[in-house]
Amino acid sequence: MSVIRRKPYFYIILLAAIVAIISLIIFYGKNSTSDAKSSTKQESKPFKVASIEFNPKLNERDKNIEALYEQVETAFKHGAKLAVAPEMATTGYYYKDREAIKPYVDTIPGKATNKFAKLTKKYHAYIVFGMAEKEPKTNIYPELFTACRFFGILLTRMQPT
Repeated sequence: MSVIRRKPYFYIILLAAIVAIISLIIFYGKNSTSDAKSSTKQESKPFKVASIEFNPKLNERDKNIEALYEQVETAFKHGAKLAVAPEMATTGYYYKDREAIKPYVDTIPGKATNKFAKLTKKYHAYIVFGMAEKEPKTNIYPELFTACRFFGILLTRMQPT
């Protein structure tokens, strides 16, 4: 079995970068103005961020999506405007090979992103989560983080290198 293992700090740095990017998007998205003559400086307001502790189960993608959805919705109900879930949150880790994970990969847009886009739209919030994606044109399964914004548009895709 061939398993790629990365140093724990790699994921912390990647997660911090994702949160920073989304924070900037939120800040600049709310502070943009159509009036070019306006020179009034707007300040961003603090917002709550939820770090979701979630342990996905192997071979249970649909159940993982539902369980993660419930945890994220709870965070949003408690006022969080950004929820960050773990890497590979929809499938879990340690699949033996491509054939083993094949039934559980998703596309973008797809089952997971469509479900979470509805949730983020409902609460006017954001979520970052890791998932196994299948690129339809290339049939490649890159591991990536997905960020969804409240109006259902995919903001960014970040593939670790």
